[in-house]
Amino acid sequence: MEYSRKHLGKIAVTLDAQSCKLIMFMLSIANEETGYIDTSLTHLHEKIGTAKTTISRSIKHLQEAGYLDIHHEVGVKTHYYLRNPDEKNL
Repeated sequence: MEYSRKHLGKIAVTLDAQSCKLIMFMLSIANEETGYIDTSLTHLHEKIGTAKTTISRSIKHLQEAGYLDIHHEVGVKTHYYLRNPDEKNL
């Protein structure tokens, strides 16, 4: 999965600053083939330096905008997947 300069430009103009910062970090740690992101709110908080509530809000925004799929597992584990930009029609 690859986001082109065109896709990144669209992200930059359609997302708020916090969501943009979060997706850029997620792109850097996502599995290139599957888009799977092995992370947690605590990890994102530590790496980005943003409050967990802000990160949660940004994750929701990314999901609503179609950039992120979220799968909740029983317990506390949540799986995040970046959506293929071609499926998003960016």
